[in-house]
Amino acid sequence: MPTHQSPTSTNHVSSGENSSTNANGTSSEQLQQDNYRPVVNLERREKPSWMNRKEFKVYDFVAARKGSEWELKLLRMISSPKGVVLSLMICNVLAIVYGLVSLDWIGNLLNISIALFLFVSNRSSLANILNNEDTTKTMDWHILLGRVVSATIRYFLFKSNKILFIPAVIIWLLFENKWYLQSTVLGLIPTLYFTTLFVSCGIYTGIVDYIANGLTVDMITSLCESFGLAASFWILTYSLVNVTGYLSMKVEKLEQTRAKLEEALTVRNTFLSHVSHEFRCPIMSSRGCLELLKETKLNSSQTELVDMALSSNNVLLLLIEDILQIIRIENETNQEKIDHEIKKESFELEKCLFDLQNIISGYAKQFEINLNFICDSLSHTIVKSNRSYIYQILSNLLTNSIKASKPKSNVTLTATILEKNEKSAKIEFKISDKGKGIPKELISKIFEPFVQLDNNNESKVPSSGLGLTTVSILLNHMKGTINVDSTVGVGSDFAVTIPFELADFVDNESVTVERIVESQLTIHEEHLRLSSAASSSKQSENEIILAEDNPVNRKILLKMLSTLGYAADSVSDGRELLDNYKNHKIVFTDMNMPNMNGLEAGKELRRLYGNSFKLILITGNVLTAEEEQSREIFDKILLKPCSKNDLKLCLDGLK
Repeated sequence: MPTHQSPTSTNHVSSGENSSTNANGTSSEQLQQDNYRPVVNLERREKPSWMNRKEFKVYDFVAARKGSEWELKLLRMISSPKGVVLSLMICNVLAIVYGLVSLDWIGNLLNISIALFLFVSNRSSLANILNNEDTTKTMDWHILLGRVVSATIRYFLFKSNKILFIPAVIIWLLFENKWYLQSTVLGLIPTLYFTTLFVSCGIYTGIVDYIANGLTVDMITSLCESFGLAASFWILTYSLVNVTGYLSMKVEKLEQTRAKLEEALTVRNTFLSHVSHEFRCPIMSSRGCLELLKETKLNSSQTELVDMALSSNNVLLLLIEDILQIIRIENETNQEKIDHEIKKESFELEKCLFDLQNIISGYAKQFEINLNFICDSLSHTIVKSNRSYIYQILSNLLTNSIKASKPKSNVTLTATILEKNEKSAKIEFKISDKGKGIPKELISKIFEPFVQLDNNNESKVPSSGLGLTTVSILLNHMKGTINVDSTVGVGSDFAVTIPFELADFVDNESVTVERIVESQLTIHEEHLRLSSAASSSKQSENEIILAEDNPVNRKILLKMLSTLGYAADSVSDGRELLDNYKNHKIVFTDMNMPNMNGLEAGKELRRLYGNSFKLILITGNVLTAEEEQSREIFDKILLKPCSKNDLKLCLDGLK
């Protein structure tokens, strides 16, 4: 059989590094230009086999398998290495007993000597089998040669029951034949030797017996035993070669796929690093210009526009930071994880939570939510942990609960010590709200990236949909868990359990809230302040109505329409659009809105009022804009960000 060999990747990507070159110094751009394909190294690679079980044990398969109790018991019994060792010992004992009753003293001396040699030479191999370790590492050429010679001697010593020494030969062939892992020819020599021995001896014995005694039962028995053993060895080797070849092909494909994924990861990290730089530069220029402009003499209307532009810039930067942060966390190298361990510090957990409460309380007031912290049980509890992780986990969960809650309701964080000893403690943080709740079928999905629920206050604050994903990853780093209990229309409970190492003293007297958490909340609060002045307009007899859930966007669009000479009514979602439509001639609607999205509202308006009005979609979703269904419902589609001139051209095209 041709030697099946597997590729090795030429790219060794360090997760979390934004590097533009691979391990060979080739740039990602060059790799793409040259139609890069993973280079497959077909030399000096071992074949995959059950003989080389450095990362796999039979019990791993049994433990992962799902089945009936009797099936699992049977699998455990068959896969137990103790059964293999016991079988070999029984065969050797029976071989000695058979020799005692059928051989002369010289034959018995040889047989017992061989049994002792096999016991001594097999000690390490048997220990490796019992411990599920690699059995090829103790196999040397002189040991294999000694076993082949001993098996040959026994074959000629035993007139019958030659099957007794076959299990030991099978163990050598399947579990200790390290040459087969490296060379097909060398690895198959034992099989060819024993098959030739059995067949040739069987033919010779059969011919001699036939000439001497004719066709007898003993002659047929000898032939059956010899050819049966030869066929068993041949079929066993056939299975070994084919299974190993199949595994080699699968591993080769997996290695090629891994190489492509590693290259894609390198390209992604390079792209994100580049995009991050390219986004930050124009945002810095834009924000700098706006801040300088704000220092000049402006009237109230101009100041408001500058403030909204600054707020939008900050929100954009925050969304970019969210995406980059989760990528950094996902791709952390082992060294970076060690660095996070080094960042552990001793602090008073109760004071840490109160500091977090002080800054989040201002955020909660924007939504008219009462924020309560119950952490009396943590009094004088000093822990050693990564404080940054704790802030990010709890702030994400608290802000989510605040956004999900109805005005005048409560959001409560309750801290409880579940287990505690002299060195460690397991603490639960439960965040409870009285919001809309989460449907049971969506609970398993909320920790996936970019998943957002239709919360009461979600549209008021721009979000990347990465908060709970970040929570999940950080908890994994801290060896913590999170459980969600939610009822639609009642509220949700998020219970986070984290193991902490206890400390005797505080490293630093002052505990400050993580900078990234504080900046996020500050940006959101400023955005909320500006949004509060941009509520839905009173309905009148205007010809245009605008549906947009983002208050700042809504106000900007209304001002742009006003400067073009159009007065417009405005609403904040698709349901309000249906309720407030009064024979308007032109309808502008966003796509992603709470209660009812733009597509559903558009379909309903078409059903009720036909084509008596023009329907225009304003969306930031490029894929939605290209869907045929959207093209059928809407007269025109504008992609965000749209300029004043885009609006003018759109309205002029409707005349």
